[in-house]
Amino acid sequence: MLLIEPGTTLKELREDVGLVIPPVPEKLDAKVYSVDGGTVTVAYTLEGNEPRIYQIIISSPAGDYAKVNPFLSALVRVGVRYGDVLELLRSTRDPILSSVADAVQDFLSEFGIMPAPRKEYEKAVQPSILSFALNSEKKRDIAVDDDSNLQICPVCGQRTLKVENGCETCINPECGYSKCDH
Repeated sequence: MLLIEPGTTLKELREDVGLVIPPVPEKLDAKVYSVDGGTVTVAYTLEGNEPRIYQIIISSPAGDYAKVNPFLSALVRVGVRYGDVLELLRSTRDPILSSVADAVQDFLSEFGIMPAPRKEYEKAVQPSILSFALNSEKKRDIAVDDDSNLQICPVCGQRTLKVENGCETCINPECGYSKCDH
């Protein structure tokens, strides 16, 4: 069993623990759910008729969830069962994270993977694309002078991948991916 200490970064998980986190594909579909005044974006691909979630992005005026997003996305990408991830979110007793769990469960229920959630909440009616999710995520306080030359990081899925001297490096302090480190 892998125990993760609070405050551990994705970079530490990769380097110290040796956890392999699959990269995020360049093209994803996404659905956006309105929860408690914010949004939950579920970015996924379809493998046959089943979705594979790559990112869960929380945007809420009620709190800063920017540090939760990379870990939550990493959990689903390394293969932690969806039910376990939802149980973890609900166990925090944070109303926003509980609503996030409901939104993800609602998403999975559309594919017959889980039953519909018990809690009712307002769902956004329009599907979205990953660029919407990334634009929401860019509102974080990542120090970037000009992000027009940045690419999407294969680990954290944010537009924070910088190429210098032929080396791809993620400037997101929570991620720290570098292709040259491998």
